[in-house]
Amino acid sequence: MTHIASYWIQSSDFSHQDYPAADAQEITRALEAHDWAAEHERRRSLVDAGKEECPAGLGVMAADERRLIIRLDENLCCVVEYSFFDKGKAFGILPKRTYHCGELENVPLEVAASFVGPFLANDYAAVKTEIESRA
Repeated sequence: MTHIASYWIQSSDFSHQDYPAADAQEITRALEAHDWAAEHERRRSLVDAGKEECPAGLGVMAADERRLIIRLDENLCCVVEYSFFDKGKAFGILPKRTYHCGELENVPLEVAASFVGPFLANDYAAVKTEIESRA
C-alpha cells in the first residue's frame, strides 16, 4: 500500500513552498535534492544582518495529524522531530487519544531521509527505535 502525505519546504526567511500529496519516495527525493547548503548560507546572512530567521527544513503532514519535521541545524546536520496521536480506549469503552512525540539531533541528511518511509507507513516502532538507538 502506498502512503501519501502533503509536504512543504521552509526557508530560513520563513518563506515556504507547499507541495501536493506525495509518497515516501517523492518526498525523500525532494529532501535529498534541495540545496541545503544554500539554505545554510541564507540563514547565516540573515543572522549577520540582524534579521529574523529560522531553521530551514522539510515538513510532512499526514491527513490524520501525524507530523514529521526534518530541519537543518547550524552544523549542516538535521534535527528530526515526529508527532502523532495514538487512538485507543480508556477503560475499554471510552475513546482516548494519546499524544506521542520524539526528536533526534545531529542526524546526517541521508539518515534523516530514511525516516520518511517508516513515518508514512505508520511504523512508529521503527521511527522510535531509530531515535532511541541514536540518543
